[in-house]
Amino acid sequence: MIENLQAHNDGDRIECDIAIVGAGAAGITLARALANAGLGVCLLESGGLDFNPATQALAQGKNVGSEYYDLVDSRLRLFGGTTSIWGGRCTPLQDIDLQTRPWVAGSGWPLTREQLSPYYDRACRDLELGDGLGEEERWEDATLQGFGLDSRSFKTRLWRFDDVAERFNAMRCKDIIESPSVRILLNATVTHIQANVYASAVERLEVKTIDGLRAEVVARDYVLATGGIENARLLLASNDVETNGIGNRFDQVGRYFMEHPHGRAGILEPRRGFA
Repeated sequence: MIENLQAHNDGDRIECDIAIVGAGAAGITLARALANAGLGVCLLESGGLDFNPATQALAQGKNVGSEYYDLVDSRLRLFGGTTSIWGGRCTPLQDIDLQTRPWVAGSGWPLTREQLSPYYDRACRDLELGDGLGEEERWEDATLQGFGLDSRSFKTRLWRFDDVAERFNAMRCKDIIESPSVRILLNATVTHIQANVYASAVERLEVKTIDGLRAEVVARDYVLATGGIENARLLLASNDVETNGIGNRFDQVGRYFMEHPHGRAGILEPRRGFA
C-alpha cells in the first residue's frame, strides 16, 4: 500500500522486516522479490508519484571533480526513480571490467563474470530483453549481420534497449502497491542512518518530509538503493558515530564512481545500409 509521510504524526515510529531506501529500479525490484518471499518491506521514497521541483532540489550538489551533468538534472526523486528519463540501454560488464589491472589503481572486483551471469539473466527477463544479455558479441545468433570488419582490429558488441517507457512507474507496479507485505512511504527523505555506539549495526533511519515532519524507521535489515551518488552521500553524512561516515573507515565510500566515458574518434559511413 502507498502512504504519504506528510499524513503521519511528527515523531512516528515505523517498524518492518526490511527497509529499502529508494524506489527506483533496484529498490522496486528488490521489494517485489522480498514480498514474494513473505517478508514485510517498507519502501522509502524521497519524492511522490510525480515530479516535484522542491523535492528534486534536494539532489543539488557541487561537482569538484571531472566534468559531469548537474546532479539536480541527472537523478530523479520520485517513485520509479531515474528510470523515468532512462534511455533503456543495457549491456553487461565485460571480464576485463572486473579484473585486477596493474595499470588501474584500485581495480578488481570481488565478483566474477560467471557469478554475475544468473543475475543478468534475471534482469533480462524483468526488462523483457530476451535471453543471453551476456552473449551480445555473438553476431551469428542475432538477427543482424556483422559489419564485415577485421576482427583482429575491431571488436563489435550488441547493446539491447528496454523500450518500455517508465517501466517502474506506479501504473506498472500495482503488484507491490497492492501487496499486503509492502508499505510504500512517499515524500520520506532519509536524512540520517543511525549506527549503534560500536558502528557495528544500524539502529534506525531518520526520515523527514520537505516540510520538516520527522519519523524513524526501524527494521531487521536495511538496504540502500538510491544509486551510486546518493548512497555514498547518505553514508558520508551519517558521521556521528564513525567520523568519516558509515562504512568509510578506509576512505573508500564514494570512490571509483563509474560513468559512461565517451569520446568521438571518427565516424563510419557505409556506402550502403545494412540490416
